[in-house]
Amino acid sequence: MRIAIGGISHETNTFSQLKTTLFEFKSHEWQKGIAIIREHEGVRDYLGGMIAEARRLEVELVPTFNTSAPAGESFRKKRMIRF
Repeated sequence: MRIAIGGISHETNTFSQLKTTLFEFKSHEWQKGIAIIREHEGVRDYLGGMIAEARRLEVELVPTFNTSAPAGESFRKKRMIRF
């Protein structure tokens, strides 16, 4: 069995002065492919948990894309298209 893993994570804070731009994502966490597994294997976060359970069940993982940004204002549609 093969399962794709990845994620996009952002906490919206309407009171934040921080703009949520592509730069915030790229400078905080931005991984593609096998880098997702290298960065999260053995780490106690949601991707680390997925990796650990997949290893236990002998499931083949297909890492895709993962990014996150710190809390900031909500996305604008124009910004989201860049992903």
